[in-house]
Amino acid sequence: MEIHKDNGIGKHIFYISLIVLVCFVVYSNYLRVHDMPMLYPVTYYYPLLSVLKQSFTNYNDLIPLWNPYVMSGVPYFADPVSVSIYSLTGIMVFLLPNVATAINLSWLLSVAFAGIFMYWLVFELTKKHSAGFISGVLFMINGFIRSVMLGPGGTTINAYFFMPLVFLVVLRALKTKNWMFYSVLSGILYGLMIMSGPDLKVASWFAFCLGFLFLMHIIGKNFLNRAVKVLIIGIVMILIVAGMNLQKILPTFEYLDSTNKVHLTQDMIRAEYTTLPNTFSFLVQSFNEYTFKIGYQGESRHIGLIAFILALYGIYVNRKNKIVLSLVFTSILIIFIVNGPLFSEILWKYIPIFKTFRHIYRAGIVFMFSMSILAGFGISSMLELPSIKKSYSTKLIAMVVVFVLIMLNLYVFSFSKVYDDTSNIDYNIARNYVAQNMSKFPGIFRYHDYESFGIDWGTQFAYIPLNISNIYGYLTAWQPEYMNMYLSVANNAPAKFWGILNVKYLTSTQERNISGFRFVNKYMKCEDCYKTKDIQKVFGPYLYENDEFLPRAYFVDNSILVVGKEEQKRQVIYSLMLDQGFKPYNTVIISGREMINHYSIDELKRYNAIFLTANSIDQNSGFLLKSYVDSGGKLLPNIINGKNQITNEDILELLNSFNGTLHQIPDADYITHNFDKYELKLKENYQGWIVLSEKFSMFPGWRVKSGNNELVLERADS
Repeated sequence: MEIHKDNGIGKHIFYISLIVLVCFVVYSNYLRVHDMPMLYPVTYYYPLLSVLKQSFTNYNDLIPLWNPYVMSGVPYFADPVSVSIYSLTGIMVFLLPNVATAINLSWLLSVAFAGIFMYWLVFELTKKHSAGFISGVLFMINGFIRSVMLGPGGTTINAYFFMPLVFLVVLRALKTKNWMFYSVLSGILYGLMIMSGPDLKVASWFAFCLGFLFLMHIIGKNFLNRAVKVLIIGIVMILIVAGMNLQKILPTFEYLDSTNKVHLTQDMIRAEYTTLPNTFSFLVQSFNEYTFKIGYQGESRHIGLIAFILALYGIYVNRKNKIVLSLVFTSILIIFIVNGPLFSEILWKYIPIFKTFRHIYRAGIVFMFSMSILAGFGISSMLELPSIKKSYSTKLIAMVVVFVLIMLNLYVFSFSKVYDDTSNIDYNIARNYVAQNMSKFPGIFRYHDYESFGIDWGTQFAYIPLNISNIYGYLTAWQPEYMNMYLSVANNAPAKFWGILNVKYLTSTQERNISGFRFVNKYMKCEDCYKTKDIQKVFGPYLYENDEFLPRAYFVDNSILVVGKEEQKRQVIYSLMLDQGFKPYNTVIISGREMINHYSIDELKRYNAIFLTANSIDQNSGFLLKSYVDSGGKLLPNIINGKNQITNEDILELLNSFNGTLHQIPDADYITHNFDKYELKLKENYQGWIVLSEKFSMFPGWRVKSGNNELVLERADS
């Protein structure tokens, strides 16, 4: 006997309606569709999805490969945390006119779907609607997912609701006659989970849950037949998942190899471990001054004491159930992983994807999944107790008491559902007066806010909607050779180095006196916008113009080639660029190949001068170098004339010999067809090198063509 007396579809509608109602109560703040908290949703996901929206709206491109707005341009599709059209949020961005509305409603729908699918799964496992309801509520409002909704969780939320659905379909593949159909469907759903959450924060940890499910299914009679069936199901799923996602996964790994992620160490992972005594507080229930406090600011990632007690009871009563045992083993593994070092360091060492994971606590999401189901088994078993089972009223009272206790535990005596600095993002953008005025200035340019020195508290949410690019920006993966090297060196000569990056304007929270920048205006500052101290830089209000600004595309007459190994080339290039005699508007410095012998004489003749670094030549290089010098090229050091050192006088003489003024290609002739294709219309007979203030040369895949001829894309001034 169930709490709701109707049979069939009506009972399902009743409980699903209750789940949706709970979702809308707990997450009612997301119904204020233009309000967003000054956290990751604003600093990361809003600008990222604004790029996606522009790609849809302006260029009819559903899958942009490039993001031109942050870090002077970075890959979009290959970024592991990029949100695509394949996700619920991406679909909502495509359908709805407002990005903030799309984010809020898609996240709200995602947690509602999570609750509904968990209800469906647990109902099939226990045949009790009330058990499915309790599990659905737990999965929907546990501390972990509520924290994710405030924090860096856009891709997590998009993948989260697939977990119970995939688990359910895999179970059907294991237990029904139509196992091949459900195997294919499982692969499709798992593939969609990865496409929705391409950073694999959900899919990678969830794989352990399926692994234990497969393992427990193998154990028993007809072991060989069971093992073969599991093997076939696994192969089918892997093939389908690979087919759906390799086009994303392969470029992502290639991209990550060039970013800070490749420099993650085990020491960084160890810093994230939770000690065993703190595991209960972290995953189950913390007992501190906030335990019975209502609506405090902060977060807590636990499943809750009430759910944990229900899960323990469910485990005890159903201890011979293989599905229950698989979830128990999954939970135990997650406990060991978040504690480290044994399991997490094995994963980090031997499984490539985990080497890109820094925040090991995110494995806790699978603990929430397992505990939600086990709590469903617990409530199902509790309702079978003779003292409760005897009448409808006692079952109703028991269910109401459990539900109220869960709501008190996870919702009332918990952190606030609204972050204290939450505001209408459209209002903030409209009243960012320095950005609004900058957007009306003519031409193509980038800007920089003086107070930004890294990824934290990115300001692009106010500028990307206005089509303004930045040389910094909030990213989870970045190129150290750009941000940690180039932009660090740039602080020694900001006007020149930022000018090379097409930076025309500089904003600041206070008056500045920086060589090469002149004051433009002090704009009004919004007094009722976001209050977070670290984000005030987004509003200026001081604006300066860079006198050493260089256009997005221009020609130079002179070129210097630097040959050698990367570190040695980099030292020479930055030394030359810092020299006051270097004029980037008439000279370009090319980062060349490792050995001079890797060039032909015709290739070398394109360059006015060549710098040789250590070990860039060998005994076979003499004829090539002599031919270059005889053709009029300048060689430093000029080993043909017996020199082995480069003096300051040599550099000064070389740089002073380079003449010429800026030959700008008009901005109107630099055409964006979409974020992946650009065109230069050269209306004059230019001579020399085309220099683009873009980072195309730092990433594979870009091609340059003139008519049917493919041109060489060189890396310059970096």
